[in-house]
Amino acid sequence: MAAARHDQLRHRLLAALSRLEDRATQPSTWAELCALARDAQPDDVSTFLDVLTKTNRHHSQLAQREAVRLLTVLADAHAGAFAAHAPRVVSSLIARIRDKESGRDVRDAVIGAVGDLVRTVAPRLGSAAPFFNPLLGALGEQVEATQATAAACLSAALRAAGPLGDDVAARLHGALLRLLHHGALRAQPALLAAAGAFLTASGDAARPYAPSLTAPLLAACTAAEFATRKAAAEVVALAIVAHARALAPQSSKLLAALGALKADKSNVVRAAAARALDDAQRALDDAAALAAPP
Repeated sequence: MAAARHDQLRHRLLAALSRLEDRATQPSTWAELCALARDAQPDDVSTFLDVLTKTNRHHSQLAQREAVRLLTVLADAHAGAFAAHAPRVVSSLIARIRDKESGRDVRDAVIGAVGDLVRTVAPRLGSAAPFFNPLLGALGEQVEATQATAAACLSAALRAAGPLGDDVAARLHGALLRLLHHGALRAQPALLAAAGAFLTASGDAARPYAPSLTAPLLAACTAAEFATRKAAAEVVALAIVAHARALAPQSSKLLAALGALKADKSNVVRAAAARALDDAQRALDDAAALAAPP
């Protein structure tokens, strides 16, 4: 009986995913898929995931995107049952990141799904580490789209996870530091943004590591690519705002780097540096005032 019900569900899911190509019925088809996910029984979750994680390049980009989006609907409705399948889901998302045929819409859906799934499922797992570790592996790929998507996913996961445990923070710091020092990295701006998310979203666990990230941040401020310089300016400000006291010994170098970027040849970099310098100086002044004796 259960096997027949699962087969029927599988056929309904596949048929609905194929109907997404019809723009006239696309909204109603998506509503049908969401209803199926929300009304599913806990033992239907595995059947859902069999279908959703196996949509690939033989399916349309639209079907792949909506399959990724549906993962979050399913997780919201059945977080407990979904958590048991987290490794399989994460592996399928990493495969989409690595797939050169994945378009921008699919990659954006993966980024959104990672943040949503960390927020929903990681508490059931007791840690977001099952998401972080595979993403760090994907960051080592020498394909810019893969690196950029993995870095954006890492940023989303960090923001969703909130304060980290000391062991997880230490592992992430070591990986980020190695990657930021890697001269051949193709997606430096996205990785810098991930470092910013680590410093700002990870709570006190990130504070001891803020000073060691200043060297790659300063190097990025003089990078050839304007996008890297802009990202570096933004992350310097984020780091100082989040950890002004810890970065006080390096503050003169960091402020000087931002000051130099205010004269950058790129208008975008100049504007970002001006904002960053204002934010950083204000944070340092506030920290100094708090530390001053009454």
